Amino acid sequence: AMQKKQLPRDQKRAGASKRKTWLCEHSNASAVYVRACVRCGCEPFAEVAADLAEHGAFVLDLRLCAAEALSAVCATLREAPGGIKQVVLRDGMLFFRGEAAYRQRE
Repeated sequence: AMQKKQLPRDQKRAGASKRKTWLCEHSNASAVYVRACVRCGCEPFAEVAADLAEHGAFVLDLRLCAAEALSAVCATLREAPGGIKQVVLRDGMLFFRGEAAYRQRE
């Protein structure tokens, strides 16, 4: 049976503190995005908020964004909240052109 390696108590706390900081930064970025959407009068994309909160990735399909949503994206990026590790702006037609459900959302 393999024994679990025990870390000294202060190292455990440091690791937990780093994880908590990382989670707070990411959830802060998500909260900034949601507040920007409210200010700009648009509904936040649940997938975008979840990706920000969980991964620090701000992933947007520009083809699906109305003018208000783009304003919210710009406002979020201007605020530069901690926790955004990656910004991906894409054209979904390059990936989902053949899917009828995607073309109906456009």
